[in-house]
This record gives sequence, C-alpha cells and structure tokens, in this order.
Amino acid sequence: MSLALHGKSELELAAQKALELLDYVSDITTVDGKILAIMGLITGLSGQAKVSHILFEQAKIHSTDIASLYYYRALVHFHNEKIEEARICIDKSLQLEPRRRKAVVIKECVDMYVPNPLKNNIKLYYKETESESHRVIIDNILKLKQLTRICMR
Repeated sequence: MSLALHGKSELELAAQKALELLDYVSDITTVDGKILAIMGLITGLSGQAKVSHILFEQAKIHSTDIASLYYYRALVHFHNEKIEEARICIDKSLQLEPRRRKAVVIKECVDMYVPNPLKNNIKLYYKETESESHRVIIDNILKLKQLTRICMR
C-alpha cells in the first residue's frame, strides 16, 4: 500500500488486493477490531469514505488498541487532505500512546501543512523527533503527496 501512493492506479490495485486478502483472512478467523480498522484504512485510501467510516466505527466497538485506530483514521484523513480531522485523530493517538514513532512522524507532516497554534500544548515524548532522519522521512512523505496530486490531474 505504501508504495502504491506513487500513483492512483497502483493504489487502487493495491487496495483491491489488500481487501481480497482481508476478506480471505476474515473468512478463516474471527473478525476483530484490528481487522476492521485495517479494512477502514484500506477502504479510506481507495476512496470509499462511507464504508471506511462505518468500518472505523465498528472497529472502535471491538478494538482494544484505540491508539492504532486513531492513527489509521489520521492516515485516511491525511490522504484525503482533511488536515484538521487528521490532526485531531493523530493527537488522540498520541494522547493514548505518546511514544508511537510513526504517529509522531505523521504529526510532524500534518503540522507542516497547517500550523497549529495549540502545538505547544501537546508534548511529543519521542526524543529523536527533530533528528535528521525524521526530516528525511517527512520530506519523502511530502514528495509522495505531491507526486500523487500530479498523477491524479
């Protein structure tokens, strides 16, 4: 899925294959909150907003890992350029699990798009957030986002 963000057709194909795999997994095992959350992520990235919302709501009922659920929702909002919603979800994820590195990286990406005057109220506990390696990751995510926009025109 990550590599598919280079182009819309690749994303659609990756989402279709991922949904087929999840459908197979759900047939052989009990569907839990984590599977529902991943299905919400995949459907959200493939443009099925209503289905994604329903899956995330069901995942919230059945999941014990709410921090991951908010993280996945933030990714969907970020991909769909709903920056404020992404910020809210990523903040909730970090409140529940402040040391989640990937959430910190997404938080930094969201803050690069839209400055947040309340940023000082939320402490990021991961010490290396401002390190050079994270700057490179953030720059690459921004480049992928720009490539996605160019391919969709």
